[in-house]
Amino acid sequence: MALFCVYEAIQRFSLSEATVIQYLFPIFTTLLASFLISEHVGKKLIFAIVLGFGGVYIILGLPFLNPDSSFNTLSVLIAISGAFLSGLAYVLVRLASNMNESPYVIMFYFPLFTIPLSLPFAYSAWISPSFNNWIALLLIGICAQIGQTFLTFGYKLLPASKAAPTSYIQVPFSALAGALIFYENISYNFILGSIIIFFAIFLIVEKRTQSEYKLLH
Repeated sequence: MALFCVYEAIQRFSLSEATVIQYLFPIFTTLLASFLISEHVGKKLIFAIVLGFGGVYIILGLPFLNPDSSFNTLSVLIAISGAFLSGLAYVLVRLASNMNESPYVIMFYFPLFTIPLSLPFAYSAWISPSFNNWIALLLIGICAQIGQTFLTFGYKLLPASKAAPTSYIQVPFSALAGALIFYENISYNFILGSIIIFFAIFLIVEKRTQSEYKLLH
């Protein structure tokens, strides 16, 4: 349901606007982790999350500030629902991990629901891909599965409230890939936003290191 809302939001907003709304999910993850699985959330972690979101907003070119940008309430609700449900899914992954469920079993349930539910809609809207499209789709599937594997193991090893904000780092990596593969320009927004995001990640990692040091001593 989260992915459906995200893809629907991309149809309704510009890519940068939809991405900014989707990256509210670390905030939702942190709040839900605090309420549902009683994870401690300190002020420093909250500051790092807000800082990281600010970095994403800068890299994407400060969307929603354009006076020509128009959207309706339903579109906003769909986009925010995608972010909220993503956050809830990550918290549930952490909850299942706390119950000693295998990450491979957790990952299995994703396609178990996705394929049967999406197949009828996919069949009715099917367009035969070209050979190049098949290659691209295959690579998307492989990369997404590898990414999901690492993500699930990450939520097993880290508290959900600390694992979610590290996803901010995807944005500068995506922009960098765009520059290397598609020869897109590196803007000042990218440099500034990336510095802010990496600083936010540093705050999160530093907090975890300090906590582990206290436990060992």
